[in-house]
Amino acid sequence: MYSQCGSVEGLIRVFGEMPDRNVLTWMALVNGLPVHGRIQEALRVSNEMRESGLRPDHITFCGVLVACSHGGLVAEGWQVFDRIENEYCMEPTVEHYGCMVDLIGRAGLIKETFEFVEKMPIRPNAVIWRTLLGES
Repeated sequence: MYSQCGSVEGLIRVFGEMPDRNVLTWMALVNGLPVHGRIQEALRVSNEMRESGLRPDHITFCGVLVACSHGGLVAEGWQVFDRIENEYCMEPTVEHYGCMVDLIGRAGLIKETFEFVEKMPIRPNAVIWRTLLGES
């Protein structure tokens, strides 16, 4: 709610006061920070979540990838994307692939973005094609 209303400080305060945190509360913070330009904080918080022992879900990964995209952090985005499979043994979803298309495309790496879409193990949907075309 705080993030939706533009109160990042409120979001951080409420999160800090929580005696117990779960994936949902961490996700709210990780996803709320980049919306307000706090990219590095979102990445730091996602690392803190990992260190706390909680397992991120697919939505949390989307939030971190969006943060990387908005911050132009291509290398960090690739690390997060690779972590989905290699560290958490999860299959990336079409949403994760879409975030990567946005990340790579925003960085101006159009050829690499197209090659990424061609090599995806899942069929690109309309959102992925629209994202690719919007970046070129």
